[in-house]
Amino acid sequence: MVKRRFPAIFYGLPYSQEQYDSATKSLEGISSFPEEQISLKEQKVISTNMKQLMAAHFFLISNKTHPFKHKIGWLTLYILGCCILLIIILLMKPFFNLGEGILGTSLLFFAFLTVPFFRYVTFNYNAVVKDLVKQNIAQMKGWLYDYKPSHNKAKILNSQYPTIFSGDVIVGVDDEFIGMKKVDHKNYYFKSGVYEFKLKRRSGKKNKYITKHIHYIIINLNKKLNVNFLLTPEIAGGFFSNFNSKELQLESQEFNTLFKFDYQGKRSEKKAEIIKNLSPAVQLKLIKLAKRKAILKILFSEEKIVFAFKDKLIYNLNTNAYRYSGIKPNDVKSVEKEIDDIIQLSVSIIKYLD
Repeated sequence: MVKRRFPAIFYGLPYSQEQYDSATKSLEGISSFPEEQISLKEQKVISTNMKQLMAAHFFLISNKTHPFKHKIGWLTLYILGCCILLIIILLMKPFFNLGEGILGTSLLFFAFLTVPFFRYVTFNYNAVVKDLVKQNIAQMKGWLYDYKPSHNKAKILNSQYPTIFSGDVIVGVDDEFIGMKKVDHKNYYFKSGVYEFKLKRRSGKKNKYITKHIHYIIINLNKKLNVNFLLTPEIAGGFFSNFNSKELQLESQEFNTLFKFDYQGKRSEKKAEIIKNLSPAVQLKLIKLAKRKAILKILFSEEKIVFAFKDKLIYNLNTNAYRYSGIKPNDVKSVEKEIDDIIQLSVSIIKYLD
């Protein structure tokens, strides 16, 4: 339950204890996973987050006009603040001989400072609708879904897989799914989410930061690989990529055109094991995946494979938080297809490695 010190209109989703209890009941069958895949403590945190998001759903169903009132409430406060400032300046004008230019500049300065504040304090209802769609999909498939951004998860990814998850400023992990896919009677556990970071770019005498996103899928193998290596798009290496001393030529010429290799050690020591893992079937699947979505990198790392795709998943949804009556079925269908296609194709590659 959201504790309120101010009128409910100033809170984004002030759901009640009753609505939270309803959410808890609706999520009674929430999936649990082996502790070696995800700790019980983390599962409990994600379970709580899912209940809070579901409580937000029940709140919006019962309070359809709240999002509009919330925006109007904060906008009223903003306009009121501008009026108070104007009155103060007008009252001070005779004592300090303030000119019209100073009056206008003061108002513009106030607006410049408060517009970002207005955007910060008002709630992003479009984001919660997207989260509700994704959580709905997770429930249908028996997955966990964590809608809350986590800086700590991003730091862990950066420390575990620095060749994939880097950046001058680490922002966080968002939209994380934890699930299991069964392929040929074998269970494959995975995590999928969005890693956000910032890159520093020099602009004149100042540093400018550009925000970037990586959509990732980390899949657990059922056996440990005997070699670690990285695949990146061939074009990413630029003109000289074909002269890379670590380049390997495989059976598929299309694969050779799409990907290049990176690994520690000499080519003569690693070549046989890498080729063993990249069978013709795996090559075909990777080609299909590259055509389906823009790949940044694929890391083969001991007991896991990490797929990194360019940008985050973006959806154009029909569900509207300002006229909310539940998630639109066509939104669930379109988002589910996007998520499921990528995960299904990624997991299907793994079966050839076990």
